[in-house]
Parts: sequence; structure tokens; C-alpha cells
Amino acid sequence: MIIPWRVDVPQERRPIANYLFVVIIIVVFGWEVAGPIEKIEPYVLSGLNIKGLVGHMWLHGGIIHLLGNALFLWIFGNAVCAKVGNLLYAAIYIFIGMLAGLIQLAITGGAIIGASGAITGVVGMYLVYFWENDITCYWIFIPFFRRFTVTSFWIILLWIFYDILGVMLGGHRIGYFAHLSGYAAGFGIAVVLLQTGIIKMERYEKSLLQHLGLHKTESRNQSYLGRLYGGFTKDLEYLNSVQTQEPTEAQQLQTEPPEKISLSALQQKPDLPEQFIRLQCPCGKRLKVPAEYAGKIGSCPACKKRIKIPTN
Repeated sequence: MIIPWRVDVPQERRPIANYLFVVIIIVVFGWEVAGPIEKIEPYVLSGLNIKGLVGHMWLHGGIIHLLGNALFLWIFGNAVCAKVGNLLYAAIYIFIGMLAGLIQLAITGGAIIGASGAITGVVGMYLVYFWENDITCYWIFIPFFRRFTVTSFWIILLWIFYDILGVMLGGHRIGYFAHLSGYAAGFGIAVVLLQTGIIKMERYEKSLLQHLGLHKTESRNQSYLGRLYGGFTKDLEYLNSVQTQEPTEAQQLQTEPPEKISLSALQQKPDLPEQFIRLQCPCGKRLKVPAEYAGKIGSCPACKKRIKIPTN
């Protein structure tokens, strides 16, 4: 079992809508548990009725179902919501959830509950915008328990393959068609938003369309001063102006300069996508920095300590 834990994605704004959605599915689950099954039935998607169409995406079949969906929604939803904005995100989430439910209903019939279709839609959007960002995951296979970091593109493709395999093996108890239609809808919506210019990539970001040469629109002109991990990234000019030699012991004891660059921004700089230096901070944070900054000094985004980028 592979469980995602954290994504390395800058956030330009607070994803309030996604916070709200996570709270709603948790509260609704408490309502499910507290009452008789009869009060839930009208909100199960088992036919073309508005209550089931809207309500099914907030219901869950058990605590494991809830926790899995809440975790995926928190990890990927925060990144996408911060990218597209709260109002647009809310509309897209609900639309994809209803669409995925309808497709699952049309193909398999039966009673449908769960937010999985809407959430895979969010993951599909994430794939377009943040395909090369890292995902930290836990690999659990009793008695083994390991943490690893992988590029988002590959782990999302693995999940899509898993759903395709589920369809081929005839697993009708799980909403595989809702999952796959959610991926497709989210991917398509993200592409349209980029191509129409409604959503633009920052200078330190590179969409999947840009990587494939299918999107030529320039990114927003914000230098590298966008919000990053709840704070502001600092101007890259500081990184170019600091001394390249190792700081002395006396310098290490001095107060940090008022402006310093977080290495998180550099990990996503698109100018040299294939030329990176990989290093690890003493705190354990793994970093990927463009090779042009070899020998410079920056700060770790996790512990904020100054570290020198190696030359090879």
C-alpha cells in the first residue's frame, strides 16, 4: 500500500474552500454514524435525483473510506485550490463529483456514495499543474514501513493504472469508472483553464503542457516573490550576491540577513529542467536545485539553516 503524505508545492493563497470540504465530509460522516440508515438513503446516488446527485459525494461507507478520501483531498486539494482560487475550485469540485457519479451510475448502476470521483478530478488537475513536483509517500507492507519521495507524474500514473486494472478485473464494488472519469474531467478542465489564460503558471512553475510544448503562454510576471509554504519567497538576487565560500563560525552566529532565498523556489525553476543538483540538508530534507546555482548559499525550506549548494 502506498500512502501519499506531503506534496512539495508552493501555495499562493489559503485554500479555504478545500479546508471547508474536508470539514464537511468529516461532519457528514459523524451524522451518518449517529443516525439510522433511513435518513441517509435519499442522499445515495441510485437514480437520477438531485438529492443523490449532490449528496452522494459527501457520504462514506466506513472510517477507512473516509480517512483515505480526506487524506487525498487534503494533500492534493490544498495545492490545486490555492492555484485556481477558492470559488473556481469549489465549482469545479462539485461539478466533477456529480459528473463522475453519473458516469459510474450509467455504466454499473447500483447505489453510489463517496467523494472519490471529485477527488480524482482534483488529482487530474494537479497532474497538469504540478506533474514534476515531488510527493513524499509511505510504503506500507507489513512488516515493512518505508518513506520515499517520487515525482508526482509517476505516482499518479501508478494510481491511474491501478484503476484501469480494477476495471479490467471487474471490480464493481469500487467506483473505478468514477475514479477514471474524475481523472479525465480534472485533466481536461485544467488544460482548458491554461489554454484560455484563466489560470497562468508562475515563473518558478512548469505545467505538463509546457513540458510537452503544447502551451506557449508566458507565466505571470511575479519574479520569484510568490507565496511559498505560507510565507514569502525572497528575491533571487540575494542568492547571487552572497559569498560562495563556506560561512565562518563567526558568520554562522550572526543574525540571518533580512532577505534570503528558500531553496524550494529553486527546485521548480524551469530554465534548466534537466540540469539539477540533488542534495540533502542535515535536517533530512531532500532538495533539487538548478545546476547554475552550484557554489551559492541558500536556506533550507524545512529548517531554515544556511547550506552551500555543492559544485558537483
